[in-house]
Amino acid sequence: MIKIPHKKGVWLIAISLCLALCAPVLSSGQFVVTPASSDCSCDGGLSYSVGQPVNAYFAWYDNDGNLLLEEVSADGQSGLSGICPGVYWLETNTGNGVELAFTNVPGTANPGNASSDTLCSTEGNFDLTVLLPGYQPGGTWTDATGQVVGNVHNT
Repeated sequence: MIKIPHKKGVWLIAISLCLALCAPVLSSGQFVVTPASSDCSCDGGLSYSVGQPVNAYFAWYDNDGNLLLEEVSADGQSGLSGICPGVYWLETNTGNGVELAFTNVPGTANPGNASSDTLCSTEGNFDLTVLLPGYQPGGTWTDATGQVVGNVHNT
């Protein structure tokens, strides 16, 4: 690694450039992603296989760069369970160099599908959730300015 004078921001640019140019993407293996049951649940999972039964080094990180698991596996497989929705990255080495990959563990929130309707001013209270087929309760309703509002609109 080339030492760069330590100035705020320069180090991160150098690391990002090296990640883009120095490390290939994991190309021979297979991710299996298990979504979390909701955006607030930490019951998702990730597993990765290098594609062959060989000794492999694995280091799993969250999006903040915190090391979650570091291990050497004799069968070329590693995994995480009990993880929250978010972006995770994996570093692996089978002796042929370090490879990096990023993946996402999704939640299952579904705000519904967009639709439109015309409401008359005489309608009174109108529950906006009826305009969202597939709507799942929860979340926060906001108006066009970002102010929190309820799902019932008084026409």
